[in-house]
Amino acid sequence: MASMRTMKDWGMALVVLGIMFGVGLAVLGGVADNFDETEDAAAYDAVNDAIEGIGEFTGWFPLIALVVVAAIIIGLVSRGFGNGGGMGRRRGA
Repeated sequence: MASMRTMKDWGMALVVLGIMFGVGLAVLGGVADNFDETEDAAAYDAVNDAIEGIGEFTGWFPLIALVVVAAIIIGLVSRGFGNGGGMGRRRGA
């Protein structure tokens, strides 16, 4: 079973990924603005392809976040019931 520290690490990783995607898209948008499509078409296409690829992946980000949050909640609930177990009954009785 995952520990609380592991669950916190997954939550923090989710936040860091969101920040990285946001900053990455902002930087790539700035780079795309500096290219002239007619002068360097290959570089312009590469930057736009990167923006499109990251944009596609960020479309899945809400689902990934939902799964991570659900796993954390399920872990907390199962941990709470897993330690007590007997609902008031004593062991060995």
